[in-house]
Formats: sequence, structure tokens, C-alpha cells
Amino acid sequence: MEFSELAALFKCNKCGSCTSVCPLYQNTVYEGMAARGKVALLEAVADGRLKAGESVRAKLEDCLLCGACATNCPSFVPTTDL
Repeated sequence: MEFSELAALFKCNKCGSCTSVCPLYQNTVYEGMAARGKVALLEAVADGRLKAGESVRAKLEDCLLCGACATNCPSFVPTTDL
């Protein structure tokens, strides 16, 4: 993971604005579906608490790419690039 990508992750203030507009989160109420959950997964991989693997990749790929989270993010995290 590049430094610029890590910097973008750490801009997330975990406010949950993404969860309120994410259609997948609204349907499942599973944190891993929203951008905030995906950021938490990536942070855990970056600092070694979680090993990168197929299960992490699968969770990150669960996204409609509608962009609602990015539009609603007050910290301007590029959520659709996660």
C-alpha cells in the first residue's frame, strides 16, 4: 500500500456518515459493508493486526460503487478507491 493511500485512510474520522447513505449497509446493517468498516479493515492490515488475504479482499469488493459514501464524507476520503 502506497503512502498516499494510507494517508487517505487516516483522514477517516469514523463519523459514520457513510453508513447513513450506503445501500448495502442499510440492507445488512453490517459494518464491513460501509466505507467506515472497509477503512477499519485496511487499517488493521496496514498495522499488522490482520493478515491480508482473500477474505479481506472479498469484504473490500462488496460495494455497489454508487459513490454515495464519498459524496457524503465530510473528510473527503476517496471511499470508492478502497
